[in-house]
Amino acid sequence: MRVRYLRFDIWVCLLFAFLAATGAQWLLNRFVVDSAYESYYEEKTIADGEIGGKAGEGIFRAESVEDMQSHDLFTIIVDGMSYYNDGGAFSGDGYWNIVPMPSGERIAARLNNESIQHMGESIYQGETILPVGQLVEEPLDETLAETLQRFQITRTDLYIDMRGEGGPVTKQSFEENANIAVQMIIGIAVFAAVHTFGSKTGIFPAFFHFRKKDNDEFER
Repeated sequence: MRVRYLRFDIWVCLLFAFLAATGAQWLLNRFVVDSAYESYYEEKTIADGEIGGKAGEGIFRAESVEDMQSHDLFTIIVDGMSYYNDGGAFSGDGYWNIVPMPSGERIAARLNNESIQHMGESIYQGETILPVGQLVEEPLDETLAETLQRFQITRTDLYIDMRGEGGPVTKQSFEENANIAVQMIIGIAVFAAVHTFGSKTGIFPAFFHFRKKDNDEFER
């Protein structure tokens, strides 16, 4: 078997890129992430009573599809984490839960997890009030519908929107996404800069070699 080794100059550039990316990540987490997340959280937080927001006493409690069709806004009360434990699937626009209705119907829903209210002693017991929602009478994507049918979904010609404009991601997810982006940008930029400097000063060999044509070739 033929073994290939990275050239010494590549190892050096990778080292500089790693150190720079690690330093940038530390500075980001130390001075930027907290304030950036606060601004992001305020912008993405949905007000109580709006679609995706927390449901107060004045929001209608729906128990069936018929109830949802007769109200513009509503919420649903479920047991514990049955809205999560009863199945779900990822799609291009996030995670889809299956909400078990008191009527026995099982409907696909997009949830803003920040607005879910657990009223029992733990998240696994007692009543759980889901966010304010609206019924969207549009069919699910075929692939998504096929996946959710494995969990005995009742209807695929409609779904519940309880996410609204999205809601904020957790601080951990926000920090991880920011770190990945910074590491990639800084790492690639530093690698390219170090190798360009090294090749121009003769320390490193160039990645590409261009052969100059003789003058007589141009005259022909």
